Amino acid sequence: MINENMVLNHLRTRLGDILFKAVEPRYYTDVINEQSLLTWGIAFPQIVRGIIMTQRDVIPTVHPQSGQRLAYKYRLPDIRVNGQKCQWINVEQFLYPPNNTYSQQASGIPILNGAMNMVSSALPGAEYVGMTRFTCIFSPPNMVEISPPPIGGHVDFSLMMQRVPTLTEVPLYYRELFLELVLADVKIAMHHKYKHLTGTTSFQGSEVNVDALLEDLKDGESERKDVLTRIDKEYWKNPLRFQTLLDHM
Repeated sequence: MINENMVLNHLRTRLGDILFKAVEPRYYTDVINEQSLLTWGIAFPQIVRGIIMTQRDVIPTVHPQSGQRLAYKYRLPDIRVNGQKCQWINVEQFLYPPNNTYSQQASGIPILNGAMNMVSSALPGAEYVGMTRFTCIFSPPNMVEISPPPIGGHVDFSLMMQRVPTLTEVPLYYRELFLELVLADVKIAMHHKYKHLTGTTSFQGSEVNVDALLEDLKDGESERKDVLTRIDKEYWKNPLRFQTLLDHM
């Protein structure tokens, strides 16, 4: 389990005491929470299962032509994990009863729906022609929308949602990769913070050559690109995503 002390000690070692102490620890935790964990979560999201969307979650919408009240926009409930409010990333699975009514081949996984639509469209059976298959679109920070908008009114449905992981949820087997991402993000943030300075300045009572400091920090952009390339080669191994696929096999 990765914790805050582990990350801060890594930053202290890599940045050096003088530069590390130039900002408060809160500065580093803000970068971790606002940059590193979000980037990590897009590739390695945590999955929240069994979110039931009911009538109380509907955002009332009126059809612009008919004036009919529609139920296709929903506000996600406030869900907390380990005391922290979930920061949503995207829909993982959309389990909508009308999809199952229209076709037993319906799936909550968009990529599988696309593949099944291609196969079914080539079949001679007329029952596959003209079927409506509803999908679910996420709009940050906490809204989902059924597309196309169903005309028949609200139907309870369930979602699996991707959320940003907490620091302690980053697996230890990805420790080095995650710490490199944090270091790159911190370097980028500190470079922007101090780039207007020139010459020498005082950090923690020591004179520091700012130009040399900025030269060291400017590597953050290239280091981050390298880390993202490595993440692209690893994200598909995420066991949580495999479990989601197995749920519908």
